[in-house]
Amino acid sequence: MTYKGHKYDFFLYKVTVDGDSETAYLGIAGGYDMGGMKMKPVNDITGIYTGAPYDEKNVTELLKNYLLVKEKEQDED
Repeated sequence: MTYKGHKYDFFLYKVTVDGDSETAYLGIAGGYDMGGMKMKPVNDITGIYTGAPYDEKNVTELLKNYLLVKEKEQDED
């Protein structure tokens, strides 16, 4: 997946909040160097996308939306 013009690998998770088993969100760990051997993110874009509930069929779209939000947040800083 591309973030700010660079390609990264991400680990994606289904995250549920303790006590609320009906609502799940996309958890993102990354961005890791594509094909790299280190488990330390090159660009720390780790977080939970709460903009929409987790949808297994729509994970790629959720990740894209999360990255757009992170890019906008970093541009505002």
